[in-house]
Amino acid sequence: MRENLPCMQIPRFPSVLLGALSLILILCASLGTGAYLYASATHLISEYRRQLNGAADRAQLFFDQREVLLRAVAATAVSPDTVQISSNRQNLETLDTPNNGSTDRYVFLLTRRHWNAIHRTGTLRYSELDPARDYRLERDSQRRFWEPQVDAQAIRLNAINKKPYARQVPVLWLNQGNDSNSQLVAYTPIDRENRQGAWLGLELHNIDRALTLTSPPPGTEYLLFDVRGQTILYSSSPPDASELRWVHQDYFGFDGKGWPKHIILSKSIGTGGLRVLYALPTMQLLHDGRNALITALLALMVFTAVTLIGAYLIRKRLLLPARQQQQSLVDSVSLNRMLVAMAPVGLALVDAQGEIVFQENLLARTWMQGDNQWRKRLPGEHESSVCYDVTLSNGRSVRVHAINLNYRGHPAALCSVVDVTTEKAEEAALRHSRQMAENANIAKTQFLTTMSHEIRTPLYGILGTLELLSLSEKQQHPSIYLDTLRRSAETLFKVVGKSLDLSRIEAGHVTLEPHEFCAQEQVEETIAAFAATAESKGLLLYSITPVRALVPTIGDSLKIRQILSNLISNAIKFTTSGHVVLRLHTEPQPDNRLSLRFQITDTGQGISAEVLPKLFLPYFSLTKGGANKQPGTGLGLPICQRLARLMGGSLSVVSELGLGTSITFEVTLPIASPPGTTPTPAFQLAFRPVYVTGDIPEVVLNVSKWLRHWGAYAMPYTGQEAKAGAVLVHSWPSFTTGTPEWTGRRVIVQPNTQTQAHKENNSDNFYTASTAIEHIMQAVQQAQALNLPPQSAKEALKPSMYTQHALIVDDNPVNRQILQDQLTLLGCTTHLEESGEAVLTLKNRNQFDIVFTDLFMPGTDGYSLARTLRAEGYQGRIIGITANAILDKDKKWAASGMDALLIKPLSMAALRDSLQASPPKPARLPTNTA
Repeated sequence: MRENLPCMQIPRFPSVLLGALSLILILCASLGTGAYLYASATHLISEYRRQLNGAADRAQLFFDQREVLLRAVAATAVSPDTVQISSNRQNLETLDTPNNGSTDRYVFLLTRRHWNAIHRTGTLRYSELDPARDYRLERDSQRRFWEPQVDAQAIRLNAINKKPYARQVPVLWLNQGNDSNSQLVAYTPIDRENRQGAWLGLELHNIDRALTLTSPPPGTEYLLFDVRGQTILYSSSPPDASELRWVHQDYFGFDGKGWPKHIILSKSIGTGGLRVLYALPTMQLLHDGRNALITALLALMVFTAVTLIGAYLIRKRLLLPARQQQQSLVDSVSLNRMLVAMAPVGLALVDAQGEIVFQENLLARTWMQGDNQWRKRLPGEHESSVCYDVTLSNGRSVRVHAINLNYRGHPAALCSVVDVTTEKAEEAALRHSRQMAENANIAKTQFLTTMSHEIRTPLYGILGTLELLSLSEKQQHPSIYLDTLRRSAETLFKVVGKSLDLSRIEAGHVTLEPHEFCAQEQVEETIAAFAATAESKGLLLYSITPVRALVPTIGDSLKIRQILSNLISNAIKFTTSGHVVLRLHTEPQPDNRLSLRFQITDTGQGISAEVLPKLFLPYFSLTKGGANKQPGTGLGLPICQRLARLMGGSLSVVSELGLGTSITFEVTLPIASPPGTTPTPAFQLAFRPVYVTGDIPEVVLNVSKWLRHWGAYAMPYTGQEAKAGAVLVHSWPSFTTGTPEWTGRRVIVQPNTQTQAHKENNSDNFYTASTAIEHIMQAVQQAQALNLPPQSAKEALKPSMYTQHALIVDDNPVNRQILQDQLTLLGCTTHLEESGEAVLTLKNRNQFDIVFTDLFMPGTDGYSLARTLRAEGYQGRIIGITANAILDKDKKWAASGMDALLIKPLSMAALRDSLQASPPKPARLPTNTA
């Protein structure tokens, strides 16, 4: 193994990194210690602030109470000439102002409560301004009198009174002296409108107790300023002039000097403009936080020592041994190089441009020597890896996988080279096999299309002829041979049709066509379709559905109907006596989905455990095992199972010999309505008693539940009395002819296969010829006189038949003739054409009510004919006919303008349904032409 290595220096800085890490750790520890100390100091300052605020709040309450008392006493002052005091007064005591010849005199009307408050608080003072005289209220054992004072309070008040708005101040506080223990006097003007009116004062004692009522932090000093910012009280020393700037604002913090000496709290109190300032020495903060400071410094020192010792140990026990192991690593690298050289995969290490090969083993050098194309496909700057195949000049195929990496400080690429010549050959064989499978699938599809057309076309001729022959007037009593021929042809048609359906499903030509539908309607329509068949065999056929079945879901209703029809048909076919029941169970699922579980239960002879695993095998029939003599194709259940899987559902069977069979079809579908909504009744019954009777309790309970859903007071009938407005419902099946003790209105439910002529004359009987739950509700609604008048049982709904003029276009003469005969029996007049070109030459083609055209004809096919007729303004119905069972998935027939598509062979019932869907037109004279 060769090696080309660039010269490079391996940096050695583990010790530097270790020292940097230690320094960073110590720095982080220092920052953490600072944060801890800051948090502790903040906590202490917050505690100081709480205590100082408590002291300020106490002072606030003290001065507020005195100011309120002073203003209350001043408010009692009245003129002596305007008041008359009764001699019987008990709680009221008057106080006259000093009688010194002044015209400005007042009488204070004070209660005992006022006097008690004044005695507790201080002493009243009275000051006149012009001339300036000041009085103090004194009291001896006999009376109260005003004592003149020699202080300068009246002079100070006179000077203050001359200032604008001086008398608008609620309370004015003045100090009587200059020492800290001097008394405070609160003044308020007696008459604010009289500019020279007297002032009433309240002299207070021991004010310092109010300022230190709660215990502030040790060493706290206080100062009290008046509204002019002058110091009127202080604790122990006169205020510093530099601190007076905190007088005019509320403030808490340090005193703002270079090194703060005090923590200051300045707060206004009272309404007279007083402001208190508390000053706490900063050294008190250090004294109270000394424990936290000592703890933090000790922790920092311990952490620093541990970090330095740990760094020393790491260097001694890790870094130095690592250097000693360097030689061992070099030996290990040499060994790895030898292993790479002996690897069964080509390995090469090249630079990012592919110009320099750092390392390569023998296989890489052998495969890539002389072929540099792989070096041009190395990963780009923004790519992590690339993988590509290279065909060498000798025909060998190799796969190169390259990834980006750094090799000794240089960008490089590590390439692995693997011989994939055998793998390429296998891939080519797989592609060839897949192409053959696709070709086989295409051939199968073409075969199905051809078989569908080639088999169904003659079958249409056979079945159509037999159906017309059975309806012919000449064959009043068809022979047994004709009947055998008809049944054999029908059996052949079922086998061919189901075989083609199964092949379509396996070939993937069947897709789901989801749309909104109601599970309740599917159940009732399926039961109605097989009611006559079950009645002819003497079987009971009924359904049980919950109210939640009205919730609209989104799914392929046609395929669900196909599965239910096939399962019920099998149940009726293999049941000789008893009943066949279709039960629907619903269960809400997450994400606004609904689980539908259809359970078809019969009372047939059952299926043995050995046969159950074979039921879903194609072409398996119970007749082969001798378990039943009923004919069958053996394709119904396999088709149902595949359709269920296509919808994400499942099909399961539970059966036992002699006990019948239960087949469950379960599918989960999204709900069309918004989440959380419940089915709202489309009709409403009166909340009156409705009793339900019948021979099957399960049916009785189900009908009662539905009637309660529509608003009726429904319950099973157990012999209740026929009260006014009550209705008795005879649910089907009901073998009892009636209940003689019931004299009220009745609703009788019977299938339309039974006669009801003997019940037409009773006006209290209401009949419904359908077992659909909605039809039962409508009959009950009529019986409750909420909607239409009663309907006679003989008024049965019959399909509307119209005389229509039909155009038949088909290149097969047999199909044209049979379709003409079928439409003639249905009352239509027909016109025949064998090609689309012939139709386009007709001048009166717009007179036809309906057009039946084959899809695949030489020249102008059915698609082109339909598009041309629609472009020319044809308004009638266009029905496409084809023998191809594999329909185009994009519904090409609908896009071309056709209204429906029928599959050959056509039955009289399918043609009758097509005619009934056409709008009524006036009858025309027959113009049958060939």
